[in-house]
Amino acid sequence: MENNFSLKSICDTADYYGTKNIFMFSHKKHDGDAKGSALALVEYFQNKGYNSEYIITEKDTCLMHVFEIEVETTQSINEDFIAVCLDTSTSLNSENNMYEQAIKVFEIDHHKNGENFGDFSIKKEASSTCEIVASMLSENEITPKMATYLYIGMYTDTGGIKYNLSENVFLQFAKLIKCGADSTNIVENMRFATRNRKRIEGLVALRNKVFDTKGLIGSVIKNESRFDAISVARAVSTLTCIKGKLYFCACESASTKEVYIEIQSAQSSDIDVSKYARRYTGGGGHFHKAGFTLKNIDELDKVIEDLKKLL
Repeated sequence: MENNFSLKSICDTADYYGTKNIFMFSHKKHDGDAKGSALALVEYFQNKGYNSEYIITEKDTCLMHVFEIEVETTQSINEDFIAVCLDTSTSLNSENNMYEQAIKVFEIDHHKNGENFGDFSIKKEASSTCEIVASMLSENEITPKMATYLYIGMYTDTGGIKYNLSENVFLQFAKLIKCGADSTNIVENMRFATRNRKRIEGLVALRNKVFDTKGLIGSVIKNESRFDAISVARAVSTLTCIKGKLYFCACESASTKEVYIEIQSAQSSDIDVSKYARRYTGGGGHFHKAGFTLKNIDELDKVIEDLKKLL
């Protein structure tokens, strides 16, 4: 496994092995950062003359109204290709395992403590994978569309430019604006909420409960059949308008009986929720926001007791 490769070296590797296929992969329930980095690099490699696609197997149900692009699902790959895995902290988090068929696997990820499962790996402490990708690109390589994709990924993974901030984050935002990202429209689009989103936020707010007077606020939604359970769990930020230190939203899927949990700590706290989330298979995230999945609702009581101990 080697580190610190360039995007050009991915192209050089494809040329060496005689393939024009460079495919992007990301994590389960891909978010704005995964989508933004993947879509930007698809356009980058296409502009370089390669056949590039974003390979997903599950129909996208989140944020595509913001990116204004529909990604087709793929069930098999029958050609030689180079894989680029983005924002995927461990192999278990990968949305699919088709990247394993690749001639070579390149990893770009901002979860620096994650697993190095590629042949080549860049893992840096950054606000987002989009920040890393933006840093790897020169201004003359970034089209307005790429700039928009990367800006959205950085915007969403910093909670609307509220956390995970550094000098480089603002340098990359400035570069993307210079390259054509319409920041005003992006922010307005991110503020726009569909009817379902409003209903989800209302559901989470309605079920809020104080689980510990030291500052644990949570919502538990059982047997949810109307909305995608992971989308409900991700609405945990709705609870942060209540004064507290630690927030969680747990949503049980009516179809699979799995329970999706998102936890978020207050920005003023020193609670690393990603460290706790990594106790569970496939769990992980950021210092102040992370998530994981339980096999059934019976495990939830132990999670709540554990969260109380973090206060």
